[in-house]
Amino acid sequence: MRNLQTRKIVVLMIILATIFIFNECKKTNAMSTGPVNTVTGSVAGLVVDQNNDPAANVAVTAGKSSTSTGSDGKFDLQHAELNSDAGFVIVNKDGYFNGSRTFLVNTTTTNNVKIMLIPKTVSGIFPSSSGGKVNIAGGGSVNFSSGAVVNATSNSSYSGDVSVSTFYLNPTDSNFKNYMPGNKLGIGQNNMKGIIRFFGMATIELNDGNGQKLQLASGKSATITLPIPAALQATAPASIPLWYFDETSGIWKQQGSATKNGTDYVGTVAHFSFWAAGDLLQDITLTATFKDSSGNALANKLVTINSATYGATNGYTDSAGMVSGFVPANDNLAIFLYSDCGVQINYQDFNTSTVDINLGIIIVSNNGSCAVNDSSYINLTFNGSSYSWTSAVASSIDSGSQFITDITALNNNYINLGFYSQDVPGTYILNMSMQINNISYAIYSDSSYATVSDYGAVGGYISGTASGWVRNYTGGAFSGAALPISCTYRVTRTQ
Repeated sequence: MRNLQTRKIVVLMIILATIFIFNECKKTNAMSTGPVNTVTGSVAGLVVDQNNDPAANVAVTAGKSSTSTGSDGKFDLQHAELNSDAGFVIVNKDGYFNGSRTFLVNTTTTNNVKIMLIPKTVSGIFPSSSGGKVNIAGGGSVNFSSGAVVNATSNSSYSGDVSVSTFYLNPTDSNFKNYMPGNKLGIGQNNMKGIIRFFGMATIELNDGNGQKLQLASGKSATITLPIPAALQATAPASIPLWYFDETSGIWKQQGSATKNGTDYVGTVAHFSFWAAGDLLQDITLTATFKDSSGNALANKLVTINSATYGATNGYTDSAGMVSGFVPANDNLAIFLYSDCGVQINYQDFNTSTVDINLGIIIVSNNGSCAVNDSSYINLTFNGSSYSWTSAVASSIDSGSQFITDITALNNNYINLGFYSQDVPGTYILNMSMQINNISYAIYSDSSYATVSDYGAVGGYISGTASGWVRNYTGGAFSGAALPISCTYRVTRTQ
């Protein structure tokens, strides 16, 4: 396989109808702390479990309106009273942590969201009188001092056993965008508003033996340890703000800080909810609307935005075909639109400055419907042009510890996609080389990945998508500007 290297994915998140990619400059505008301005808006969505199966009978609340999901996991709340700055919908079901989504409200359409529930499992039990340490499920820990717990409702002291349910949320996990609460909007010191670049997150809940909620007593604290994912350790600062998620406003709020200790962040907290370590970053607002050639809105379609520096993120258009949210200032970005069956149907690259940007109405010739296709192909969008190969094969080789998938198509131009696949569907680090018009290119950015939707046996098909950034690669050295690539593939597996 050409130029196969082990690389890390930096997968940054979009929270469905709202897009988030991040910039390292500090935010300079403040969020209003006056009375909340409310508007009437509609929100529809899908609630799933961690297997992506629909979650039925989940309670859903937005403003003063409430409903529940049907057997298909879907809900629809029309004419709800929402915060004009941050629309917020929260869901809850016994046996799970609360799930939620915060979004930019479009009052003339139905806003679309997706929420993945996190199962609530007990990670440990300790006596309130003596305190103790509990390991967080998935990584990290929380240390409690003695006599630090009270009843959350009555604020009366509690002296029995404390049941601790936890879950670590990895910011580089492909599901992070679905199961993290709210979105990445945060309010820092001096009421500065911005987007948070997360380096670790956990949810922690305390209960007594009867399931009643407990909380830390006033003046008491606990020490939390949050692992820093391997892909983020090189850019993790020595000291970083801590944030808790406010389930009333749907916004992250800064409280305290954490210190880097090896591959972890360690800090103290005075109460429990979702906690995270992260930086507050600059943002501007992006808006784009997708319609087909007949003027029909392309609603609830997957949108992906790629940044060579900050990674890839995705979300869904609303009922008017619009997507709106936060993107980095002064960056080169690429936006992709996909059909219901995962085929890329539009591409556009653009630059941002320090002011909000509206890409206007983008006309797409394909209406996003799924057509049956039994052929083998690779379709590539590169630097604004399209290339196709109708004969392509894939091999899967057991390297002794991992399966390597190698997808190759050759003619006057060639393309080679490689990734450690484990022989199962999933999202993997992408390595890629290609020759277009006699010029050689290779993946150079860490923000490049392949998603495999189907992984057939020998004689069957491997299919999915890939996206990232390439540069001219000649004589063993990179040169020239970073150029975005995106492709869909459905290829015959030969080995």
